[in-house]
Amino acid sequence: PIAVLGAVVCLALTLGVIVSNNTTVILLAPMVRDICDRQGMDLKMAMLAVIYAANLSFATPFSYQTNMMVMPHGQYGFMDYVKFGVPMMLLCGAAALVATIAIWGTEASG
Repeated sequence: PIAVLGAVVCLALTLGVIVSNNTTVILLAPMVRDICDRQGMDLKMAMLAVIYAANLSFATPFSYQTNMMVMPHGQYGFMDYVKFGVPMMLLCGAAALVATIAIWGTEASG
């Protein structure tokens, strides 16, 4: 279950760079529900991990509104977001995954 959850978090991180965080969660929710049913995982825990990961969109200027707002004022280029955003996404994504598993566990409750 941990590897499956890690893969779902990676998918949410990747998709969150391309589309908005809300869209990412909406697109992944049916798939996560099916995965949880098949793997016997807690749906609430898995969806929380997806929500956390979907909100870690630091890798491009257009992945979140405020990234675009500060770009001209800070004179940032596209690669500045990639250089600093990707490592930050990976670090925060790993922390969110570990914290979610530590707090919620992986087994379905009830």
